[in-house]
Parts: sequence; structure tokens; C-alpha cells
Amino acid sequence: MTSNWPAGNDRRVHHEAREVFEQACVLLAPYIQEGGGGFNMSRFGLTHVVSDHFPSLPKPQVSVIISAVENYYRNNRHLKSAG
Repeated sequence: MTSNWPAGNDRRVHHEAREVFEQACVLLAPYIQEGGGGFNMSRFGLTHVVSDHFPSLPKPQVSVIISAVENYYRNNRHLKSAG
């Protein structure tokens, strides 16, 4: 995602997580429950999947990624079922 705001004014955090978000959506898509209601794997397991795939991502941001992907699929259920 790109923004029209100058980089110096960017107040958002978790920049590393934002950089890998789209890749994480693809990586975790097989673990989304039918209908997009959540994951069919434990958080512990998801943490290992994400950490193994993105080893340089700090542990707190792994959790951010998992939550963000879950929210993405929950809020975009219609997109997953249409594809």
C-alpha cells in the first residue's frame, strides 16, 4: 500500500509487519476457516508458520501480522468465497 503522505509524517507503527502483510495473507490463507471466521490452527502453530517464513520479523510483530491477516479475511469474506 502506498500513501500520499510524506514519509516523515507517517505515524503508523509495525513497519516490518506492513512490508510482509500481502505475503502473509497468501501464506496463511490455507489456515483460514471456511467462511473467513478465523483460523483452523492454533495461535502457537500460526506463530511458528509466520516466524519460520519471516525469520527477521520481531516476535511482537508476528502477533500483529496474525491478527491483521485474521481481520483482513474476516472483513473480506466475500472476496475469498468469490475467488
